[in-house]
Amino acid sequence: EMALALMKQALEKYGRGGSKVKDGKPRAIAVSYEAMIGLKQAYLNNLYVNLGINSTYAPKFEDGNEKYISGKTGGESKSTIGSLVTSAVKSFPPKPLSSPLIQTEEKILPKRIVTVVGPEFSGTSFMSTTLGMAVGALDDVGRWRENSQGNGKEWDFEDIVEQRAFSPDRTFEIQHITLPWGITSCQANATSSIVNALVPNECFRYEADPGREARVVEQNWANSNLDGIDSHLGIDAVTNQRVAEICRDQVQIDENSVNCGAKCGRGPNNGFALYPQRFSLNITSHIEFYLALGVDIKVVIMTRDPSITRKIKLEKCKEPLHALTENALAYSLTTEALKVYGKAGAKKRNEPERVFVASYESLMAMEKSYLFDVYKQLEIDSNFSPQFKDENERFIGKADQKPHNHNRIDADEGKLEPIFTREGTLRNNRPHHPDAHMIKEISAHSLHQNQHAKKKL
Repeated sequence: EMALALMKQALEKYGRGGSKVKDGKPRAIAVSYEAMIGLKQAYLNNLYVNLGINSTYAPKFEDGNEKYISGKTGGESKSTIGSLVTSAVKSFPPKPLSSPLIQTEEKILPKRIVTVVGPEFSGTSFMSTTLGMAVGALDDVGRWRENSQGNGKEWDFEDIVEQRAFSPDRTFEIQHITLPWGITSCQANATSSIVNALVPNECFRYEADPGREARVVEQNWANSNLDGIDSHLGIDAVTNQRVAEICRDQVQIDENSVNCGAKCGRGPNNGFALYPQRFSLNITSHIEFYLALGVDIKVVIMTRDPSITRKIKLEKCKEPLHALTENALAYSLTTEALKVYGKAGAKKRNEPERVFVASYESLMAMEKSYLFDVYKQLEIDSNFSPQFKDENERFIGKADQKPHNHNRIDADEGKLEPIFTREGTLRNNRPHHPDAHMIKEISAHSLHQNQHAKKKL
């Protein structure tokens, strides 16, 4: 508890949004072990840039958490993830429309987009809903209710950002997309395609039923299947064509376009991007898609202990090999985006950083101290803080392995091995260090002092 308190204090004072940061340069940086294991060198390279270290060194990444994972899984429960409770929030924006009406003069492209992505069960729902509350971009503004102690009222929000939410004036859009996403589950015969972008909600259609709004197809699929669509649901044919026209004009989705985000609709569907029933998002091309349209876009990659996300996925997916393949693709897509638009890649091109990494574990450990640091990176001005409940605890068991001694990472093999031998001398196979002779002298002197102290004792 003291360790966490000290880290929170340092982050609050010297993190990105720290009260004592005067030059815009953070002096305290939170680093996630789980993010390092998941995103590997791409994450490490961004850390190097943040620390001003010019290096391409990378160790061998082996997940030391896996041996601790046990217990039953339940995934992310809507009641837990969506219950964002705070007593500090005193005012809320007016309730926005969940599906804004299309008007002739209305623009469907927001000024700013924050896309929250990550492997399934990585905490994307929690982060996207928190950001949605922070910018006032949710379908429901919640309600006051009696708290569990019965001695007062607290704000309760019982919904989550399913895929996207807009601020009332559509200045801000929060997008939530897991890798993969879709209306079908992970099954042996399921296919997961890669799409170039997640287009505006109005222009998004499922290829299996392009004539109806995606939300209608999703609702009906959840209840039965695509063959059971109720014909009276959704917008009428005239409005549908008007929406397609706006998508062609404002988002450049046309049957002759090079990039529609997904498959370009043709004929009566010209103006809509047609998506497969299950797909993964190419985050790099997603960013480029919106930059070309003049939208300021940032992406948050959510990471969670890979052993935990993999365990949940394997229990929920009916085809283990397919589940592992989807997870591998998720890490491949996020790693590529981090390389190109993360701190290291952006610096090479002298461009703004657009991809950021947020750790579920760091969020649960340092709570609002870490969250406000994320806000600062995304240029979100908010003091909203949700209720933090660590869903990882039920997975943690005892490891059947002896604890290791003080270790280091070997530069050649990438394995953890002791710096000193039992006799207190340096290993002769460690890489050359310019001050190696001094280190040997210090080591020998320290050993002599220790032996002398023991003898005296």
